[in-house]
Amino acid sequence: MGLSVAKDELYYIYVLRVEEDGWYVGSTQNFERRMRSHFGKGGAVATKERRALAIEEVFELRDYQIRTDCAHERAEVLVAQRYAKLYGMNSVRGAKHGKGWDDQPSPGNLRDIDRYNRFATLAEGERLLAALRSVDPATLLPKRLNGALSSAGLLVVKPRHPATDDQARAARQKAIDSARASVELEGFILSSEVEAISRRYIVGELTGDEHIAAIRAAVLGG
Repeated sequence: MGLSVAKDELYYIYVLRVEEDGWYVGSTQNFERRMRSHFGKGGAVATKERRALAIEEVFELRDYQIRTDCAHERAEVLVAQRYAKLYGMNSVRGAKHGKGWDDQPSPGNLRDIDRYNRFATLAEGERLLAALRSVDPATLLPKRLNGALSSAGLLVVKPRHPATDDQARAARQKAIDSARASVELEGFILSSEVEAISRRYIVGELTGDEHIAAIRAAVLGG
């Protein structure tokens, strides 16, 4: 295992929404330059293969040392894991989750992901997560670039009906789990499309009525 040496420097951990319902998670010290790259012809393998559509979230973190790792490296993976748990591992790239969309995390990266997940349950992990400060990406970009991205619909995508707290999300998750169990008792299995719609409902992207309408459309084909 290599040693990463942290410096007392500011990092930005960001989440991009990409084509085909995917997510890319990365970190950078120069947010503007990295966004120009992702939304241009450069960027990561994942955003070359699937075009970046929007900046979903940005967190600011003052880096520090955590054993053999930099804090921003662990935080990046934990943010990616949050999306992987909501949308599935195959929907997330970057942050040890694979470079290209045909790639899978290496055995070493899977071990690191597991190690960081266990770390997140400790007091030291809670300290790291608490140190992440949410930042409006519009404040990090010059007005000209911000305006260009906004006019193209490529800035921040927020849930239109956010499940505003953990309690609300937990209640939605419980309702979905109960419905899934009932369906499975009847000998059926929910399709991946229906599961994806339910994940959008859990995180607040859909209201209850929108969720039901989307499920009906997926099952009945219209």
